[in-house]
Amino acid sequence: IFIDSDDKIKNGAFDKLTEYMNKTKADFCIFDYNILKNDKYIHSKSCKEFYQKKQNEIFSYKDICDKVFFRFSVWQKIFRVSFLKENEMCFPIGKLYEDVIFHVKSIVKASRISIYNENFYILLCFL
Repeated sequence: IFIDSDDKIKNGAFDKLTEYMNKTKADFCIFDYNILKNDKYIHSKSCKEFYQKKQNEIFSYKDICDKVFFRFSVWQKIFRVSFLKENEMCFPIGKLYEDVIFHVKSIVKASRISIYNENFYILLCFL
């Protein structure tokens, strides 16, 4: 899992996500997030709404090919380490928006993607 230094992840997220990844055998799992701005939570569109997939439903790039170039963040996902190693997934050095490349490669290479409909990540907005 990747967490930006200025953001937060909710207590218990790792345990729930690890258990879910073991259950689904997914290459990676996408979860929901909230935006915290001026001490108020702004809810984002849920994974279920965006990807039009249900929790416990396994899918691949072919099922969501119209959505690959949206929601580029890696901080909204948890990856199976073996998947990252087998596919030699790494961030390009010296590139801006390096998570975009990582995101696209991971979606295309994954045969098992799942979603977890819970807001685990808190994106802090300082604007």
